[in-house]
Amino acid sequence: MLHTSPYSFSASPVMSRFPRFLSSLSALLSAERDLGGYCGQDPAVDAWICEAESALRYVLDEIDALVELPVRHEVDAHLLRVAKLFRLMLQSDDPAQVAYLRRLARGTGRFLLPWGNPLHFRVNQMILTALDQFETLLAIDDRTECADDLSCLAVQDGPHALSA
Repeated sequence: MLHTSPYSFSASPVMSRFPRFLSSLSALLSAERDLGGYCGQDPAVDAWICEAESALRYVLDEIDALVELPVRHEVDAHLLRVAKLFRLMLQSDDPAQVAYLRRLARGTGRFLLPWGNPLHFRVNQMILTALDQFETLLAIDDRTECADDLSCLAVQDGPHALSA
């Protein structure tokens, strides 16, 4: 049963754990930024690669922990939808699927709760933070894939880098 009244709300396990997921994303973004554009074989970079792989595993573990928790409130379903979006993207080897997920994530309205009460505001802020990190992570991959193409880098660094 999903409870929606903000006055009888108590934080659910999903809502309590979601900030840990956001924190794990920050670690992954940091590790991926360190590797951004690297395309050679240098033993000195092995530690960075291991750090990125470890950060990725940590994010996936956090997602697994989140989706195993019971859904008690409407907000839980919204938070889990975002976590599952990340899992699909992080585990995908299909560029078309990742592009599709990116388009979904850019339509933030499908993930947000209706505005108007303080609880929804707080949850929507977490969702928007996660979706921003989703785009940031994909932007790192964009730069890596086209690092040899200077025209591609020029377009990405322009004023409409995220709207392309």
